[in-house]
Amino acid sequence: MLRLSQCVTSSLPRARLFHATASRVTPLNKYFVYAPDYPNNVAHRYTVRESHLKDVKPLIEDGTFRVAGIIADPAQPTVTINNETRINATGSILIVEAETLEDVRKLIEKDIYWRKGVWDKEKMTIQPFFAATPFP
Repeated sequence: MLRLSQCVTSSLPRARLFHATASRVTPLNKYFVYAPDYPNNVAHRYTVRESHLKDVKPLIEDGTFRVAGIIADPAQPTVTINNETRINATGSILIVEAETLEDVRKLIEKDIYWRKGVWDKEKMTIQPFFAATPFP
C-alpha cells in the first residue's frame, strides 16, 4: 500500500493521481464521459455556456477534468448564432479523474448543461478509461 508521505514527496502531477483519506491513500481512476447534446440545441448551449465555464474552471484547475471539450458536427463544424461564428457543438467529451463512476455521475449531474437540458441524459455514457499514452 502506498503511504501519503510517499505521495507528498513525489512530483505534483503524480501526487494528483491519489486521493488521501484519514486511513488510506487510494489511486484515482479515469473515466471517459460522452455527453451528446439534444438535437438542434446549439443555440441553447451558448446561452448557458458562460455559467458552465465558470463552474468547471476549478475542476479543470485541480485536475479532476483532465481533458474536456466540445465535439462538433463534422458536416458543418461552425454555425452563425447572433452574427457570431460558433462551434456547431453536438456534445462534450471529458476525461475525469475520480474514485468511482458514481462520483463522476454526481459531478455531471451538478453541471448546468445537465440541469438546463443541453446534454441528452438518455444518451450520455460514463465508462472507465485506461490511457495508452500519457496525458499532456
